[in-house]
Formats: sequence, C-alpha cells, structure tokens
Amino acid sequence: AMSSPVLLIEPDAQEGDFYTEIVEEISGAKVDRVTPDEGTLQRVSPANYQLIILDSSTFPNPEEELSWMERIRHANPAASLVVLSDHATVEQ
Repeated sequence: AMSSPVLLIEPDAQEGDFYTEIVEEISGAKVDRVTPDEGTLQRVSPANYQLIILDSSTFPNPEEELSWMERIRHANPAASLVVLSDHATVEQ
C-alpha cells in the first residue's frame, strides 16, 4: 500500500468522489482533492505526492492540458502522473 497521499486534480465533485473512493480502496492511500484553477499548483505542491491524477476534461484545449502536465512534471519529475481524458489520442 502506498503511504504517501495521492493528489487528485478534478473539477467535478461527483467524479471526484468516485475516483477518490476507488483510489483509496485500491491503494490504501489518502487522496487530497483540488480543483484546477490558476493558484492550485501554488497552494498544493506536487512535490509532496508519488501519484498525481489529473482530469483533463476541464481544460478548454489540449495546449492548456499539456501546460498543466508540464508544470506538474517540472515540480515533481519522480511522480507518476495519470491523466484522465475524454479526448486523448495516442499521438498526444
């Protein structure tokens, strides 16, 4: 079981509940939930997490999604990053 908490970046409360329940049940780790807005990565340091789950459905375009992924990766290169996406292709 993971000891460090999981960071879930999720705009939708209902989906957030769903993902939180699954991750906590499977991993035994505590899930910290935040909504994606401009100050999120300043308030919550990605460096504190081994696993970060990003729901990209909130982003208006792939560029913004990529920007978030890069900022998270920069803040914590060692973290596993899972991106939940409605519109991803293998090429992206």
